[in-house]
Amino acid sequence: MSKTPERLVYDWLARNLPPECHCQRIECTTTPGIPDISLMAGGIEWWMEVKALRVGSGMKIRKEQYAWMARRSAVGGHCVVFNRDNTGWQLWEIRPGKDNIQPSSAGHVMIQRSPDFVGTSGDLVYTALLHLSANK
Repeated sequence: MSKTPERLVYDWLARNLPPECHCQRIECTTTPGIPDISLMAGGIEWWMEVKALRVGSGMKIRKEQYAWMARRSAVGGHCVVFNRDNTGWQLWEIRPGKDNIQPSSAGHVMIQRSPDFVGTSGDLVYTALLHLSANK
């Protein structure tokens, strides 16, 4: 059985995060929108939606995914969208009330802004999460 692009991203992330991190893949079929990964970094739990898409001027995600992460973020949770493509990785922090969200194709929304971080290694993901944590 072949792995999905998102599963390949998770495998890459799990191999490349430093030992101070713990990530757990979440497979939930009962509640639409729950992110793919629960990740602990710097004493803060992050919820991470994983994508493997070519990125232009924003990030397209399902509307249920954005709604779940926006609700969690609004009450103090920490949520990001992590994308890995052939140029490296991009990380978008979910910012309810501040994100410019536009309807996209059926059932999707587009976060219309540049990513918060871009890079090429798992250590940069960890650094990015620590930076976001410090600015909360």
